Amino acid sequence: MDSLLGAVGRLLGELLVEVLLRWVLFGVGRVVLRLGTLGRYPRGHWMDDGWESAITCTVGLFVLLGAVVTLGTLMQ
Repeated sequence: MDSLLGAVGRLLGELLVEVLLRWVLFGVGRVVLRLGTLGRYPRGHWMDDGWESAITCTVGLFVLLGAVVTLGTLMQ
């Protein structure tokens, strides 16, 4: 029973990470990079595995962290 619960927990964790990284961070990073580079970057298809996808997710992470910090500062 414990192994079944562990497997379900791992599956849910991987799904959460996949949704967070692939959809939220990539989506935000893609919009920001498209606006910042006037549509030149990122090239390629939606969510290709590679370094461009990693950079796009990283930009999305920094933008979301910046938004949270800014909102936290403004709410004080």
